[in-house]
Formats: sequence, C-alpha cells, structure tokens
Amino acid sequence: MHWQLIVLAAINFVTILAAPTDDKCVQDSPDDQINIEEFVMVELPTTSDIESKLLLMSTPELENEKIYFEYRAGEIQRSICQATWNQQKYAQKCDKIRKRIENLKSKYLLIKQFDHQSPNPDRVPMKLALKKELKQLKEDYLECYRMLQHWTECVTKVRNTEKEWKADTVLMNAELDRRKADASLSYFEWVGAWFRN
Repeated sequence: MHWQLIVLAAINFVTILAAPTDDKCVQDSPDDQINIEEFVMVELPTTSDIESKLLLMSTPELENEKIYFEYRAGEIQRSICQATWNQQKYAQKCDKIRKRIENLKSKYLLIKQFDHQSPNPDRVPMKLALKKELKQLKEDYLECYRMLQHWTECVTKVRNTEKEWKADTVLMNAELDRRKADASLSYFEWVGAWFRN
C-alpha cells in the first residue's frame, strides 16, 4: 500500500513540475499559442529569442513541438532535394544551349568568311536561318539562366533554413533534457526525504 501511495504522489509531483508556472502559458486562446513555424521561418530570431520562447512552453507542449520539428525537418530535406535537382537540370540545359550557340556562331562566321572571299547569293537564306535560330537560342538561354539563378537562390535559402532548424532543434532537445533531468532529480530527492521522515 505504501509503495502505491509513493508512486501516486510521485506522478502528481511530476505533473506539477510539468505544468506551466507562468500566466502566459495558461491562456487557451489560439491567438496566444506560439507558432513555431512562423517564429522560426519568418522572423528568424536570435538564439536568446528561441530560448525565451521555449522556456514559456510547458513540457507537453515542447514534446508536441519536437514531433512537429522532426516532421518539418523531413519537409526541409525534400525541399533541398527538389531545389538541387532543379538547379542541376537548368545548369545542364544552359550548358547545352550555350554549346549549341557556340556551334552555330562558328558556322555563321565561317559562312561570312566564305562570302567575303567569294560572295554567293545562295548562302543568304542559310545566314538568315542561322541568325534567326541564334536569336531564339539567346532568348532561351536568358530564360534558362534566370531559372538557374532562381533555383540556386532556393538551394541557398533552404540550406540556411536547415541550419536554423537544426540549431533550434538542438536548443529544444537541450531544454527537454534539462526538464526531464530536473524532474527525475526532484523525484528522487522527494523519495529520499520521504524515507528519511
């Protein structure tokens, strides 16, 4: 019977430890809940800001946010893969267009050289066709290069987001570990005091 009372008392004690001690944490309004995604991804706060927010959350809330952080980390990894794949795709496409432009320019210059040495009206349509294709290729290249720059910026942004997310996850895990250690220590101190009395 005594051991059952000890266990029940310990559970109640740990529950009290886990409960929020600040009035800011007791509000039920959705507007008062901390939006971690907005907090981390949009405002990009400092480390001290993150620590302050985590301290305002109860232990169960932190456990839930840890699950969300793990889910979001998977999304970030998928975003990195997608952005990197698109970056490589447009880099290869730009390279292909550039090589095609260089090849056609060589042909065009060669025809101009022949015309300079021995003019031939039959070469005029060929030169016009080459100029038209070169013009189109230039437009294609500029558009392709614009997309390459876009996806390169996306890769950089999502990599920076990953770094921020990892840093904030470390802070969250450290805070959770600290609370669990404090709860365990308090429990054993309480049990020791109970036996001494």
